[in-house]
Amino acid sequence: MSVDFDGSADYIKFADSAIYDDIPTKSIFVRFTLDGNGSGTSPYLIWKTPANPSTAGWSILYNVASDRLRFSQTGTSGLGVWHTTTNSVPVGSSYTFGVSMDIGNINNNAILYLDGVEDTTTISNAAGAFNSDAGDGLFVGRDNGTQNEYFEGPVAEICFANAIWTADEFADMHKTPIGYRQQRGVIFYPLMYGAAGLQSFDGAALGASNVIVDQVNGIIGTPTSNPLGVADTVLAV
Repeated sequence: MSVDFDGSADYIKFADSAIYDDIPTKSIFVRFTLDGNGSGTSPYLIWKTPANPSTAGWSILYNVASDRLRFSQTGTSGLGVWHTTTNSVPVGSSYTFGVSMDIGNINNNAILYLDGVEDTTTISNAAGAFNSDAGDGLFVGRDNGTQNEYFEGPVAEICFANAIWTADEFADMHKTPIGYRQQRGVIFYPLMYGAAGLQSFDGAALGASNVIVDQVNGIIGTPTSNPLGVADTVLAV
């Protein structure tokens, strides 16, 4: 299954949890389809921050002007920003995107992976000390309300680990169909469908009662503005 965001007001907010607050070494993986430009110039795919992205936490967004994905990690004196190659993510295709980040030193850079291959362009280095991302939940499909820019397309898989995955591990993630993740350090892997059922949510609107559940630590996500449940297109049964 996937959850399809319509680019206007759909999102899921996962509850604040110490499990994914201020992870010192983290890897993030997301499998999605980009159906359109969403709303605004920088629709947010994933956001983990208690405040504006220029002042705290981290975020993954789609840059409409240059057709590329961006990861940012904030510092007290400057925002670290890393992109995939310009025109690497045109609308109308499916992708996997990975990030590894070590916040043990402000001079450390993120490493990005697009479809299992490293693709990192540094736009700016973080400065000062890395800011905390604790204090709010994790948003999928939008920011936390300050930017109001929504993602457009189905998100099939999200996975976080408290380890730095290798290039080979990201390549394996890209190639492996959706399933329970047993890669090193996995701490967050939500089932992207309503908890009340499986195929019954194909094409059905997901409301607040159709919670999305992280199967590793049980963190709950609540759909807002009725994103759609979409039947699995990766592995047919």
